[in-house]
Amino acid sequence: MLGRRDHGPPVYTYEAVPGVPPVSTMRLGRVSSEVRPGAHSHDFLVLAYVERGGGSMWLGAREWQIEAGDVYLIAPGEIADPSGLEEAEGWSIFFQPEVLGSQVPGAFLSWRAHPLLFPFVRGAAGGAQRLKMPPAERPSFSEHLSALDLELRQRQDGYREAVLSHLTLLLVDVSRLAVDVVGDLRLKDEPLLAEVFGFIEDRYHEPISLRDVARAVSLSRGHLTNAPTAR
Repeated sequence: MLGRRDHGPPVYTYEAVPGVPPVSTMRLGRVSSEVRPGAHSHDFLVLAYVERGGGSMWLGAREWQIEAGDVYLIAPGEIADPSGLEEAEGWSIFFQPEVLGSQVPGAFLSWRAHPLLFPFVRGAAGGAQRLKMPPAERPSFSEHLSALDLELRQRQDGYREAVLSHLTLLLVDVSRLAVDVVGDLRLKDEPLLAEVFGFIEDRYHEPISLRDVARAVSLSRGHLTNAPTAR
């Protein structure tokens, strides 16, 4: 990841490696020296999971007290300051949404339209999202994180498929925790987004094109790809 600073906090961009899935893992807390101190943002998606609590972290204008089982979903552009994470332990996953499909980066519905990325839209619409992993599900979640990290480090035959499988299972678990995305968007006065995501939720197991979504919400495809992002 590379730092870029114009005005304000630095923005870290994902440094993709040709032929390697755009997914990275990092251990958090006392076992890692990789955490970048100070306020910054990213141009990629971040999923952080806390296995052992302690300390605090700033996300946007809010300071969160870190507890075991916390899941933090940080959308591109969100300001984070993990300087207080020294006492916590866990994982962070950094990834580009293109790893889940071939949608065009930068388009309005590129990552926001993917059902497994719904929870991150809450961060894009008004602050990073914190969820709580139930105690019974934490061992399995940690196992997938460890397995994902191992696949990325060893890069054995079939590792690309294995990385996508583990990432998908992690995002499925997170999506099940964030069950009311549509209602949350309506509360944030984002009726267009709510209509779009409601349509996709109803047809989660069907192949859906951008044209199908546009027709359902009575907009042209051009309107959807050029619509303003939720902030």
